[in-house]
Amino acid sequence: MTIKQTALNQNILYGLYGISDTKLTPKHKIFDFLQEAIDGGMRIFQYRDKDSKDSEIIGLVSELQDFCAKKDVLFVLNDRYELAIKLGVDGLHLGQDELGDFITIRKAFSGIIGVSCYNDISSALKYEKMGVDYVAFGAFFSSPTKPQANLCPLKILEHAKEKIHIPICCIGGISPENANLLRQSDMIAVISSLWNKQDSYIESCRDSHTRIDIVSKQDIFDTNREKKEQEEDLKSLWYVCMNARLLLQKWQDY
Repeated sequence: MTIKQTALNQNILYGLYGISDTKLTPKHKIFDFLQEAIDGGMRIFQYRDKDSKDSEIIGLVSELQDFCAKKDVLFVLNDRYELAIKLGVDGLHLGQDELGDFITIRKAFSGIIGVSCYNDISSALKYEKMGVDYVAFGAFFSSPTKPQANLCPLKILEHAKEKIHIPICCIGGISPENANLLRQSDMIAVISSLWNKQDSYIESCRDSHTRIDIVSKQDIFDTNREKKEQEEDLKSLWYVCMNARLLLQKWQDY
């Protein structure tokens, strides 16, 4: 069974979809961050690097693919279809700028392909017919990753669910404070609010059991770590896990 068949059969295209950031998830810490996000419930991970050459990241991408495979997490590569084909990664996400030769890419790449459709349902319908496996809409909210992006109205999601028969991913400025507005989606793709330390998000958690868990872990960090640098590193990792939990909780909170 192919990666694509397995993903679709097991409904892997669902849930929290984490996307890397060259500043928030630096290469020397990316595996630690990735593990914490997985522990928090992330099921899909996209590696996104707009600056490096393929030759500079091919080793890292291969290691990330292997790491995710061992954790039963779907690994997606952003834009770099030649590298995705060469390494045989699980998935490939394409923006509109990379879709000029989509038919050729679809024939050459047997894994999952997702496409950014922004706020264009007609584009999503077109690519569904051409064989994409999921479509992404957004940005739904203002985002530090793409501050100039045009915002996508929430009603797009409702209309898309009526017309599109493949999984739908929402992206752009998603946080625990607004994730519940996107609960009709199959996936929420997150960058900043997953990897950043967000005290306000953690404090907004309504689950008393999680509150107790937060306090107990915080006490451990405060009392058992002698070096401030080590403590801050551990807290940063711990926040990733808690952010993932909270995003999922709020997204699924009716």
